[in-house]
This record gives sequence, C-alpha cells and structure tokens, in this order.
Amino acid sequence: MATSKIESIADFVTKHPETTVSRRISREILGRAVEHFNQEFAEELILGLSGQNELQIETYYTMIR
Repeated sequence: MATSKIESIADFVTKHPETTVSRRISREILGRAVEHFNQEFAEELILGLSGQNELQIETYYTMIR
C-alpha cells in the first residue's frame, strides 16, 4: 500500500510543484523546493519517499488529499 501512496504523492508534487504542500514535501525530501519538476527530480523524490517510514508517508499522503 505504501508504494501506491508514494506514487500518489510524487504524482501530486510533480503536477503541482508550486503549492505550499509540494514545496514542503520537496524541501523535506530533496532538501530544496523545486519550481519545475523533470524526470530526474521525480525519481529523486520517489527514492527519497521510499526511505521514509510509514507514518511520514501517511502524513504526506494526508496533506495532498
């Protein structure tokens, strides 16, 4: 289940990088807010999210919903 949530989070952040939520997730996972996502940043985000615990994934998932 975490994989689908990670994909949903990454999809949201990639499609809406200018939102406050996306910028927060980007800063926490990538160390920086990204204005325009490309495939490299999307892959970095997925990799970073994969390293997070279930509680953090659930928190990010709730934030994007």
